Amino acid sequence: MVQPGLSRGPGASVEIKDLSLKEWLAVCERAEGACVRRFREIAGQSDPGDTSLRRFLQNLVSEEEGHVEAIRRFGEGVRGPDVWRLDDILLDHVLKRHFPSFGQGFGEGNLSRDVALYLAECVERESSRFYRDLSEGASDPAARDFFRKVAEGEESHLKCIQTTLL
Repeated sequence: MVQPGLSRGPGASVEIKDLSLKEWLAVCERAEGACVRRFREIAGQSDPGDTSLRRFLQNLVSEEEGHVEAIRRFGEGVRGPDVWRLDDILLDHVLKRHFPSFGQGFGEGNLSRDVALYLAECVERESSRFYRDLSEGASDPAARDFFRKVAEGEESHLKCIQTTLL
């Protein structure tokens, strides 16, 4: 179940389960954008001589960019009020809570293949869990199905990374 309690300070709290579907989709767009940036960072700091690794990471970037488009397309069909209870602080809080690996630094120098793939694996694992939680918490059947499909796609990427690691 989706658990995060969001808070800007004393007395100000929003539970993600209480947000509208449109707000959930905005959180998803922010999360996907952060995943794209993280994969680009990993690719940018990975060993420049490992072109196959960089190509693999670029493919992950492209997949995540596709998720952003899928979220936008799904959102076009969502009806309901445009109530907005989230600001950048709350959105960032969701990301930090669901994607703790985003806070991990890379250190200095280039990332080895093993480290780069481990970092990519962390992103995919967190993303998969995030969408699985959303699918379990969604009351709308279409949203539940949409989030489940995204979670399955992320799980597929995770298996691919784990296979590449071996």
